[in-house]
Amino acid sequence: MNKWYVYHICKNADIGNINSGYIGVTQNTIKRFSDHSKNDSHVGNAIKKYKLTYDDLHILYIFDSSDAAYLIENKLRPNEQMGWNGMQGGKGYTDDHKHNQYIRAKISNARKGKITRQSDEHYKKLSDSQKGIPREKSVCPFCGIGAGLGNMQRWHLGRCKKAPPKTIMINSFDCDGVITLGIYPGPNDIVITGRSFEESEVTLEMFKLKEIHNKVYFNPVPFIEKTRESSGTHKGNIIWELFKQGIIIGIHYDDDYIQLKEIKKLIKLYALPTKTVWVNHGGLEELENVKRDKFGNPIYDLTEKENVRHTKDTE
Repeated sequence: MNKWYVYHICKNADIGNINSGYIGVTQNTIKRFSDHSKNDSHVGNAIKKYKLTYDDLHILYIFDSSDAAYLIENKLRPNEQMGWNGMQGGKGYTDDHKHNQYIRAKISNARKGKITRQSDEHYKKLSDSQKGIPREKSVCPFCGIGAGLGNMQRWHLGRCKKAPPKTIMINSFDCDGVITLGIYPGPNDIVITGRSFEESEVTLEMFKLKEIHNKVYFNPVPFIEKTRESSGTHKGNIIWELFKQGIIIGIHYDDDYIQLKEIKKLIKLYALPTKTVWVNHGGLEELENVKRDKFGNPIYDLTEKENVRHTKDTE
């Protein structure tokens, strides 16, 4: 039969001083201390601040039932905000507690002006889970381990121990708003541009005039179909594909905050070590989906369909 432990976490100087530190109840002290260490709570922050270890957890009482353990916890922590405890101790309070008005007011003030509703995708996942619908699976391209797509992307892919050795570290540069403003890549760096593959000829001519001979990755989407969002997704995907080949993009330089937002989403999704730098050029006019000549100047002789798209994107 599992035992119930009443424990005390405190600094070495406070051993024996029950009014200090944290009082808790658990059946697994090792796991509970580990959980505390990871949490952004009063006790969690104290553990980090004072560099406490499992040796600083002291077992005060051992019981065969939870009722007896929680009764002692309530006697040691009868009120909120005692020591490192935020809540009152006791089983009844733990199972169905309400914060006092002071705490509730603090929570309310912290939430004012913030959107607390989760995304529609989040609620759909909750609904599917309750209906027993399995989540989308993913398989690691490095080690073959399979798991839920979200967990694989967030916690495994960029950190897999069997991923190709990262022996190459380079940077990547956007074209318009970065290279066109005189911020050039180094000899081994690459260019990841939102320009369509249909613009590759004139773009490479421009680079030749600037004596830039770096590898260039063009957007695989036709010119008339690309958007700032899809351009950002393209750049993030290139960074991920290079990572799978053992090439780390240390820093990506870009001037388009909308594209950077999409890039950062994929960097976070795949747990990549890439950093981004926003080249803020002082509010120069954005000319998304405007073709340019080999000198980098915009060309306005667009088709009627392209003009409609240009007007919509630059409003």
